[in-house]
Amino acid sequence: FFGTYLALSLFVAGHELHGPIRGAHPHRAARRLRYAFWLCIAAASLIGLGLSRSRGAWAALVAAVAWYFGPARWGPRRRLALVAAGLVAAMAMTWIVRAPSGPWARAGTDVRPWTWSGAWAIAGELPLTGTGAGRFADYLPQLRPVQYVALPDAADVTLHAHNWPLHFLAEWGLLGAPLWIVLLAAAFGGRRAPGANGSAAAAEGEARRVNESALALVLVQNLVDFSLDPDLEGGTTAT
Repeated sequence: FFGTYLALSLFVAGHELHGPIRGAHPHRAARRLRYAFWLCIAAASLIGLGLSRSRGAWAALVAAVAWYFGPARWGPRRRLALVAAGLVAAMAMTWIVRAPSGPWARAGTDVRPWTWSGAWAIAGELPLTGTGAGRFADYLPQLRPVQYVALPDAADVTLHAHNWPLHFLAEWGLLGAPLWIVLLAAAFGGRRAPGANGSAAAAEGEARRVNESALALVLVQNLVDFSLDPDLEGGTTAT
């Protein structure tokens, strides 16, 4: 999951270096020092990301860049429609490839299809309320396919489904789903503040695009990995 933070650092550094890349050369010494700092961050993040060999992190970085130059400039309704479609596709993917019958499970030894199978079983057992925050690991061992324990990378304790919408469904159920829908709508459905115009509107729009793109990076990475802990008893944190 460390690839998430490397990809995020690289994206932020790339944004900070956007001016010099476009040919806007800094003149003040302090500004040159700032750009040198971000250049070091970008280089270190790029090297770390390459060494991590995390395909999910690279995919998330591509998604963030694509969002910044594409959907981030759309209207709020189109942005929210794309997010909703992405969530449906991500959930459908975990259902299609779930173990033991899914093609991914038959083709290799990755633990994710087996964990997803258990998460769907939890959602089927507790569709309305889920397990409750932080209780995923208590229910998973009894409901995932027993063949999981024979996999080379099988863990004694699995805290997360490695797919955040499926994990939220397993822990919060259908009754808790509206909470996450509201949070996503607030994050990706922002509008320009009333009265903002000119340079203020441009700065506000740029900040929103960067924030949305960074969030898109984290959410895409967490479709196959784990760097978000949705246990609201201790807050939603990166672990």
